Amino acid sequence: MSNRLILTVECNCPVVLQPPAVVVEYGDSVSVNCSYSQDHIGLGWEASQGPVDSTKDVQFITWSVPSLVHWDIRPLCYININEQGQQDRMYLPVIIYKTPDSVSISFMNHTGPVTEGRQYKLQCDIQNVAPVQRLTVKWYKGQTLLTETFFNDSTKTPVDQSATLQISPSRDDDGAEYWCEAELRLGPVGPQPPPTLKSDPLKFTVYYAPEIVSDIVNLVDVSILRDLSLTCSANGNPEPHVEWRFKNQTIAAGRRHSTLKISRVTSAHAGLYTCTATNPIQSQTWEVVVKEDYSILQICIPLF
Repeated sequence: MSNRLILTVECNCPVVLQPPAVVVEYGDSVSVNCSYSQDHIGLGWEASQGPVDSTKDVQFITWSVPSLVHWDIRPLCYININEQGQQDRMYLPVIIYKTPDSVSISFMNHTGPVTEGRQYKLQCDIQNVAPVQRLTVKWYKGQTLLTETFFNDSTKTPVDQSATLQISPSRDDDGAEYWCEAELRLGPVGPQPPPTLKSDPLKFTVYYAPEIVSDIVNLVDVSILRDLSLTCSANGNPEPHVEWRFKNQTIAAGRRHSTLKISRVTSAHAGLYTCTATNPIQSQTWEVVVKEDYSILQICIPLF
């Protein structure tokens, strides 16, 4: 464990700004006092909005603007010390911000359903926000925060800004809500909690390959002349077509499930039966063998 050196520095600076820094929403009012604790011949403010001429015989002077609209303003409090032109001066740190007009989320270069396992990009568009360097984009799935995006652009005036997020949807994302939120982190002097604006949720359909979920056991004893009924079921999106085939003939079919029925099993029913679930993404097949010698139904491993 390392030791930390903590230094406390005291400064008897004669120039004091109160407050020492300001965060102002564009168009709002602002007021800051500049005081000086020593002798002088004049206090004043230089600023592109609300400059104040040098004034004698005062201990403080106020810079006040009813509607701040200069994005690059750098107010300067100056103190004329003597007739020889000696000055003290201090700049006032100013952050002017504007909350976004809108925040929206969409897919980049894609419309319609998505396919499980493929890569897609989401785009969050933030309209007319400033300053970008203070902007954070938060990405959510439902109420779960996925990640955050930050920006280094030093532009002070409002801009349109975009952020992207790469996702690889799974079937669990089918119908899930993704959304993004723009947050202006303006520091401890700024409004608390920070200003935010979130997008409407983006819901999308996820297509995924069929998965046969039949509860057929591995071995089934079938007595000759007994009836046999087996149901093959499958999940998938779009809804899979499920069919049983025997000797290259479809003998049963349905949506999501299909039932194979054999009345009074005989040697003529011996052979290979296949259950196939198909949708536009893929197919999955199970094989079922009826063995004449033992009259036993055997389930084999799925074919992909």
